[in-house]
Amino acid sequence: MKFIFSLFTVAFLAMSCNTSKENMNANNVKAPNTKPTDQIKGTKEISNYYTTKSITYTTRSRLTFWYIDISEAYITYSTDPYLKETKTVVCNKDDWQAIKRLLREIDTKLLATLKAPTEKRLYDGAAHTTFSVREGDIVFVTPTFDEGEPPAQIKKLVNKVLSIKENRLKL
Repeated sequence: MKFIFSLFTVAFLAMSCNTSKENMNANNVKAPNTKPTDQIKGTKEISNYYTTKSITYTTRSRLTFWYIDISEAYITYSTDPYLKETKTVVCNKDDWQAIKRLLREIDTKLLATLKAPTEKRLYDGAAHTTFSVREGDIVFVTPTFDEGEPPAQIKKLVNKVLSIKENRLKL
């Protein structure tokens, strides 16, 4: 009985996949080879979105929450875990240039493969922290690591974000 059911399931899935392929071919649906900014002319906000870089540093524990998003133009930050109350300040050009220089030293595509050097967050010994880099509409995120103990590959960049937090935002 199990064999018959398995055979029926495999046949059903194979037919449904073929149907999906036929529908796509019938509608001439093709993945675009161009960026969305090439398709929509004259919309400055959309073209800026796909070329903008920003970095986000988020720390959360039972009692604390910090969210810091830094782009070329602004620094947005919040201590509200629901991000209902955020504040924005203008980003200093020197800070952004330093961040860009540090970003060039790392491969953002490998952020998801980084390993945390310590694991205090697993027993509430440290806050859970993530670091992400947005390049247009793609976001590269690290696995969680302990607050103040980032992976060695991004340590300089995280320390720069923390120095901006302490000096510029006074959090």
